Amino acid sequence: MFDGISKTIDEFGNGILTALNDIQGVFGKELNVATPIKDSILDLVGNTPLIRLNKIGSHIQGIQFYLKAEFQNPTGSLRDRSSLGMIRDAERRGKLKTGSKILITGTGSSSVSISWAGRTLGYKVISVLPKTISASDTYKLKHYGAELEYTEIDPLQYIKQKLSDTSFWYPDETRNMANPNQHFTTTGPEIYRDLNGRVDYLITGGGTGASVTGVGRYLRSMKESRSTKILLSGFENSLFHEHFVQKKKVHLPEIFDPSVVDEFISINKEVAVHYQSDLMEKEGLPVGITTGMIVAAAIAFAETIQHDGFSSDLNREIKNFVILSPDRE
Repeated sequence: MFDGISKTIDEFGNGILTALNDIQGVFGKELNVATPIKDSILDLVGNTPLIRLNKIGSHIQGIQFYLKAEFQNPTGSLRDRSSLGMIRDAERRGKLKTGSKILITGTGSSSVSISWAGRTLGYKVISVLPKTISASDTYKLKHYGAELEYTEIDPLQYIKQKLSDTSFWYPDETRNMANPNQHFTTTGPEIYRDLNGRVDYLITGGGTGASVTGVGRYLRSMKESRSTKILLSGFENSLFHEHFVQKKKVHLPEIFDPSVVDEFISINKEVAVHYQSDLMEKEGLPVGITTGMIVAAAIAFAETIQHDGFSSDLNREIKNFVILSPDRE
């Protein structure tokens, strides 16, 4: 008897979910309750929430800050989006197929994300590293599925030699347009959707320039968000600081579109660490130092608006300020 009742309840619940999915189709906005079961871990990439900051920045009138929680991606990084996007693009182009091997180098978040996404999709991922690297620096790569290969020459030169064999593929994230395109087709539309197009300010970190390029281009392409002010932040020793602040001639990532950026804000490491700590203490957000840096830049910029008298006009609408949070550690 109880099995029959349980079956009826399940059928009723499925009927509700079907109706919610129909509503989703009508309104074009995802309902989180409509897909409680994921087909694979890859379905957890993207569709990250906007989290309202309630304490940090509350002294600034007229602006509501939202954190785009990219640290909720499977490896805790924004790079999960671009890694999956570049791999899927390579599959569509026939660059990756059954038996292909993915080459990466470095031990940062990009390498970790590609290791994870590649192995999850069934590819062998090989990280090419200098023989001098310490074992402690490679632990996370191995944990997420990469095989390590050591070389005495420059790892990029080694990879270039390997690419003469078409069974190998290298993401080349600073030149691969699938990187910013993934943000144009996913991150940007998510932010636009969740704020109904009312995105007044957007700030991201530098990295490869993919996120600011992709999201910025998307928001500028939409009528409701065409006037969004696009901001970029970086540490004082970053390539972007040299370009925007010091006006040096530097080699920027090929995928980066500097014309999207309205203003660049530099932050030193000490201030970034302070905000990283504040985000945990005041908002309960376990984020990395890069997020601390971006939030610090957002607050610094918003304070200049307030000093200009912008937020003193209480008749103005509250402005939405989106902060792209790329990291969990």
